[in-house]
Amino acid sequence: MAGLVTVEWVDVNGIHARNSVYTPDVVGALGVVTHLKALSNARIISALYSIPLDLTTLPANVAVAANVETARSKALVIMSADPSAAGLPRPKVNFQIPAPIGTLINGLSGDKTNADIVALLTDIVTNRGETLNLVDNIIYAR
Repeated sequence: MAGLVTVEWVDVNGIHARNSVYTPDVVGALGVVTHLKALSNARIISALYSIPLDLTTLPANVAVAANVETARSKALVIMSADPSAAGLPRPKVNFQIPAPIGTLINGLSGDKTNADIVALLTDIVTNRGETLNLVDNIIYAR
């Protein structure tokens, strides 16, 4: 059964953001937090997966004033997988990364081959526990 990990962020301007994704277990939740932090200039101030996750080992967990991005700017990531059977819809997950790093966003679209984005494919599942295998798109939104 998939569990929900909720991450709260703050940028250098003190603007807060919150997002949630499903993950198969606590190991996946820790992976989600690690990879999301690597993709954002904001600082993670809390992460919950039924219990608070330990952020003390999270590398470089500081808010950075880079790209003039704030937590209001988002990278919208869309992931999916092949349908489990003919006629069924594709499992799909959308989530946002506040204050995305500059190398994640290239013009109007994002870098779908970014190592941290690709690693999230194994850590994020649908709310029904379906695994994902494709980064469909990364859209920059302000």
